[in-house]
Amino acid sequence: MNLLGKAKRSAQKTKLRGEIVVLERKANGRKKAFGVEFYDLITNDKNLLLGVSAGTIFKGHREDLKEPFERARDDIAGKQAMKDVHQKDLDVMEVKGAHTLPSDTMGEKVNKAGAVMSNAASATKLGGKMALLDREMKIRKEQFGIEVFEYFNAPQDGKRTSVKKRLSEKLSGVTQHEKDIQACIDVAKRDVGEIEDKIKSRRTQMGFLDEESQPLM
Repeated sequence: MNLLGKAKRSAQKTKLRGEIVVLERKANGRKKAFGVEFYDLITNDKNLLLGVSAGTIFKGHREDLKEPFERARDDIAGKQAMKDVHQKDLDVMEVKGAHTLPSDTMGEKVNKAGAVMSNAASATKLGGKMALLDREMKIRKEQFGIEVFEYFNAPQDGKRTSVKKRLSEKLSGVTQHEKDIQACIDVAKRDVGEIEDKIKSRRTQMGFLDEESQPLM
């Protein structure tokens, strides 16, 4: 093998490795987005798909989803409770500010101005804390998505009927909400599948390059 050919293959492999890294990040990002959408859908479920109700498309899957869902739900509920406390504090500050009596003297005006500035600083601080909690809740939903996505994406064994098959068998009996959940799962699986196919293609190309670099016997 000449040096020029070896350098060219090395550059091609470096380029492919970089593309694989980008695609893996993209796949991970899609799973995170799925987690946010999926969590919001199942927590807005009036029929409690992960609870005690029967006859839903998650029948037979609840135990698999129950533990990761409950961990995520408890974590998010704790953060939401903290945010609610901050919101109440902010509401109290706004009410007090709205009912401040008019200032008669210069001293009262100065004191009032100081209180307004102090309240403004406190409100900004509270707003920052609430924004941080929103971000932490979103991150927790994303983690939930990564955890449960692999379950939905795993090959089904003979003892389990896939969610998709169960949905088609009961299509006339499911709610629109259940259909929305199934659509969320299917679209995420399709998107991630397309990205993973691109990753496999690039790894195959790298394999060909490795074979070409081997000396002939």
